[in-house]
Amino acid sequence: MLKLSLVNLVKRGFSCILLLALFLFSSDLCFGEDVSTFNLIGLRIGMWRMSSAAVEPRIPEYQTSSKTVSPYGEVFFTYGLKKGFLAELSLGSCDRGEIRYEQGNDYYWESVVIYPMSLGGYFYPLSYKPQTSWQPYLDLGVSYVVGSRSLDYGSVYPGYRYFFEGYVKTRSAFGVFTGTGLDFNLSKYLILNFDFKYRWVKFGEEVGGIKDYSGYQLTLGFAYVLGINR
Repeated sequence: MLKLSLVNLVKRGFSCILLLALFLFSSDLCFGEDVSTFNLIGLRIGMWRMSSAAVEPRIPEYQTSSKTVSPYGEVFFTYGLKKGFLAELSLGSCDRGEIRYEQGNDYYWESVVIYPMSLGGYFYPLSYKPQTSWQPYLDLGVSYVVGSRSLDYGSVYPGYRYFFEGYVKTRSAFGVFTGTGLDFNLSKYLILNFDFKYRWVKFGEEVGGIKDYSGYQLTLGFAYVLGINR
């Protein structure tokens, strides 16, 4: 129930930000600033599509069923390096929900959450035109990714049912990402953000039925200007 509410909250937040963006795009509001000089704190929400989850994998005889697209959110901090460049540190969370493994009458369920911690660099090609409200960018970075598996319950012994829960296991891996996006200056202190990334992440062992978590992310968010580096 809590997970369902979280998914609905992400969907509603995504829709609200999109409607606001459409309104701003059609309005004549304009607060031109060079975003590459900003120190920011912000929040993004959206989705992460794991391409490998589109095909149901096996571990090793168990049939696995899971979602390909999952809700994703992250908190990020940026430091303006000026001349079109800034650095960003982010902490994200992706809830893949409950995943079921089946073999005949035996089964077990587990919840899987992925946590990417990323450091990236951004380049704003139009930073020399601060009068432009829309500031497109390109980004590139590295991530340390933790995958957490929490056992919910199951029946894995022949002849009788045995339920268990509370077992937690984690795996970690390094990954890289690249992408593009747009920042819109709502005011001197508030920025609307559209972000698209492709992540390459592969664990050494299965986490939630798959090793390869590579795929694209699409998010919308807001950032608050903490300071400006002149």
